[in-house]
Formats: sequence, structure tokens, C-alpha cells
Amino acid sequence: MMKHSAEIEIPYLRDLVSFYKHVNARPPLHRDFDIREIDPEVLKAYDFVAKPFRHSFFCITLFLNGNITLNTGFWKQKLE
Repeated sequence: MMKHSAEIEIPYLRDLVSFYKHVNARPPLHRDFDIREIDPEVLKAYDFVAKPFRHSFFCITLFLNGNITLNTGFWKQKLE
């Protein structure tokens, strides 16, 4: 039997480990902090849309060059 949209469970993510797992990324260097360099060529082929989630933390990303389209909830923004 198919679940109605009101019955679908939306995961609650409490840390980077669960967030990275949710978006199919390799684990962070530390449970509460991560820094990594992402090859721009890898981003060109990256086409992943995360399923909805709730969270109790903030994630800050610094792009020094390149561009990416970020899809977050109802918001879609091209970052350059």
C-alpha cells in the first residue's frame, strides 16, 4: 500500500554525520566540523537532490571559485 504524503516520515538530522549520510557524501573529518576541497570537475557531474529533512544545526559553505545550483526546500539558487 502506498503512503499518503502526510504519512511520509521526514528525518530529523542532528549533526553533520547524519546530514552527509543523507546527501550521499563521505563522512566529515569531525562530528561537529568539516572542511574539504571539492574538485570543480566533480561538481559538474554532481546531480543529486536530497529528500526533505529537518535539522538542528547550521552548515556554512565557502566557494572560492566555480559555480553550483543549490536546491534547498522551495529555494533554488545558482551560486557563482
